[in-house]
Order: sequence, then C-alpha cells, then structure tokens
Amino acid sequence: MNNSVYGFLERMSQKGLIQTNEEILPFSRIYIAERLQKIVQNSEFRIQNSEENASTSLSMNLGGGRMSGLEKEELEFYIREFSSELKKLGFDLTGYEAKKKLIDLKSDNFGFDKYNRLRLLSYDKEDFGLFIDPVISYNYEMNEG
Repeated sequence: MNNSVYGFLERMSQKGLIQTNEEILPFSRIYIAERLQKIVQNSEFRIQNSEENASTSLSMNLGGGRMSGLEKEELEFYIREFSSELKKLGFDLTGYEAKKKLIDLKSDNFGFDKYNRLRLLSYDKEDFGLFIDPVISYNYEMNEG
C-alpha cells in the first residue's frame, strides 16, 4: 500500500471526482482502473498525442479548475500504468499509445511498452498479466572514524 496511486485517488475523492472505499484496502488493479475511468468521465479529460515527438498535451475542462497541472500529469501517468486493466474495461487508449518510443527495442515485452512505460518485462493476455518494473536505488554513506 505504498503505491502513490492511493494518495492520488484519495485526493480525487476529496475533490468529489470519485468515491473510494478505503475499508477494502489494498485496492485491486481493476478497482483502481475503474476509479481512473470515473475521474476521466467526471472531468472531461482528453489527451492529444503529438505526432512529431513522443510528448503529450493535456486538456482538462473541470469548471473551476479542480485539478492542478501536476494532478493532470499524475492522471496521465496512472492511465498509462493501468492501461492493461483500463483496456479490459473498454477504455479507449488510442491517444495514449506512443507514436515513437523513447528507446525502441522492437518489442513491447522488454524495455518501453507501447504506452512508453519502462518495463523489464511486460506480458499481457486477456486473463493474465505479468509486469516487472525496475527499481533503482543508490545510497552513499561516509563514516568518519
């Protein structure tokens, strides 16, 4: 439950864009995808992918600007992160597919997937998905003695 998506969903719940039931933690990936889909529906969120590069631009009509720029970026990130589950819910992901990968290894199973998410391994079928994401850490300690 250290995933940052929990904090994001809690903030969106406080803003009234979704309702969550914190009593059922941890949330399943499909439950999170359902909440993300609801945020998009309630916020009239649209993404437009630029063809000349892999950058994206966001357009949000929220009546009062209830989502900050950072929250819009977070929403886009989580849509890409939970793309497998959103696809199963019938969510249209065509605008999220990268026209050009950051690093193209000619495979969606290794490196960057088709949504430009870095994966060591990505395998997704209708009833099974396996995603291995890299975690890199660095620690430097200096002892005087």
